Amino acid sequence: MDIVAERGKRFATRVTNPGPVALEPMSAEAVAGVPWERQLTVRAADGAVYLPSQILLQEVRYEPALYVAAFREAPSEALVDGSVWCVFIAFASDTESPAI
Repeated sequence: MDIVAERGKRFATRVTNPGPVALEPMSAEAVAGVPWERQLTVRAADGAVYLPSQILLQEVRYEPALYVAAFREAPSEALVDGSVWCVFIAFASDTESPAI
């Protein structure tokens, strides 16, 4: 979550990376991953289903004094209760993504 008004505070309290760690083998169950029926998918208007390689959901909160700045970055209807929600979807290749 990205709260614009708290960015400075967050950097001051950030925990640094403790450094390298040893890799551990994964179990067969962990390697198998999430079953197909439980994975998030993208569905096109024609009913085709696409499996993205990554989905990122980001909430950016703005204080009322910064709403004007928010409207420079997003349409006014995207600002709901001081937050703008953005969804970024990545596919492994163009052939595995829906046509835009």
